[in-house]
Amino acid sequence: MRHLERLEAALTAWTDEDRAPTAETLAYSAGVPARICEVLLSDLEEVGSVERDQDGGVAIVVPPETFKTGVRDLVTKLKTFRYEGERRLRLIATMPNRRNAAASSSGGISGRSIHRAAGRATAVAPTVL
Repeated sequence: MRHLERLEAALTAWTDEDRAPTAETLAYSAGVPARICEVLLSDLEEVGSVERDQDGGVAIVVPPETFKTGVRDLVTKLKTFRYEGERRLRLIATMPNRRNAAASSSGGISGRSIHRAAGRATAVAPTVL
């Protein structure tokens, strides 16, 4: 999230000087890794806040307040996505291992053996009417 906020500040400063930096120059001036800058710029392009010109220059194409609001919305979405991802990982980490649970409750028989035995036990000969 800090990367996006730094990118916003740097791009706003470039725009105030009526200049359109390349993604590499913007990354350098914002102190953001180039790959992260490219990803964030892609997100900003998707929402229509920035565009690249023929020379690769990045420019804000919406009013300054709209740009700042768009960046804040993107920060919120990224934080929500991150939180939900962490929550899912915690949920998965607390789930019992079903195969180990089946093996221990059956006296050491593996889950695969249980399924095979159950398949044989439930097989019924067809009935002719």
